[in-house]
Formats: sequence, C-alpha cells, structure tokens
Amino acid sequence: MVYGALLNHTGLVGPVEVDVKRRYTFADIRRSAALLGVPLVGPPVHPFRSLEALRTVSLFFGDPRCLDLSTALAQACWGAGRDLTDSNVLAAVVAETGLQVSGLEPRLQTTETKACLRESTSLAIERGCSEYRLAVWETSCFGVMIACRTSPHGSPVRYRSR
Repeated sequence: MVYGALLNHTGLVGPVEVDVKRRYTFADIRRSAALLGVPLVGPPVHPFRSLEALRTVSLFFGDPRCLDLSTALAQACWGAGRDLTDSNVLAAVVAETGLQVSGLEPRLQTTETKACLRESTSLAIERGCSEYRLAVWETSCFGVMIACRTSPHGSPVRYRSR
C-alpha cells in the first residue's frame, strides 16, 4: 500500500514533514535499532520515492517469497543504506531472494502493476485505515525494526502480539 495515499485519505502529514516529528521519529528508530541489535544505516535520502519498490513487491504478491522480498528491501534500505529508487538495486534485491528479475523494470511500469498497488491501497483504506492507526505507525517505527531483524537462518523473526 502507498503510505502517502493513506495519509491523504486521513488528512494527516507524514512524520518527516513536521520538524519535531521528524527528529523524534529518527531518534526513536535509532533507539529501537540499538535495543534490538539491528544494523541501521538508513536510506541515502529521506523521504524518497518508494513507488517502484512497492510495485516490485506487488509483482510477487502470489509468491510465498513475497515476505522475504519485503524484508530484504527493508533491510537493503534501512540496514545497508541502499537506494531503493535505483532500478539496479531493486533488481539485485529481487535476485538475492531468488525471484524472477528479467524484465523487471518494464514490468514495474505496466498498467496491471500500477493497478495492483492502487487496489491494495484501496483495500487498506476499506479495511479501516484510520487516523489512530497511522498515528501509531508514525510514532513507532518498530515495524521497520522487525522487518530488518532476521534469525540466524536468514528468515524474518516472527513476533506475536500480546
């Protein structure tokens, strides 16, 4: 789903658009990463255009390795500082997860791929994306930390809610 579209739907602005929220959010991310022992470099530029990365994930929604791809993209961006706006980086991460790379860049631009991402965003809104849920996400980047933390076997660590 496209975070910016969810913000627009609720009338909110992202945490990096408000100076005090930006400072707090990045301090919270650094603190959470340190507590979890997760490497944190961060993207080369923030905010950044994430549409191509989101479209990349949407291409593999039906594949059981889609979660692995999502985790690998988060790790590449936040853990290794790789640029997810670079099509070569996206292709490399897709290849690292064992998914089909050939023709990736043109596939990201198809009407079907764009529609898939729009549909998943609409579905999130229909299922109750609320101001409260977005506010909680904005002030706690624990989800990014979970996405970046991996087990010794290389799979994402699964956390159960209490």
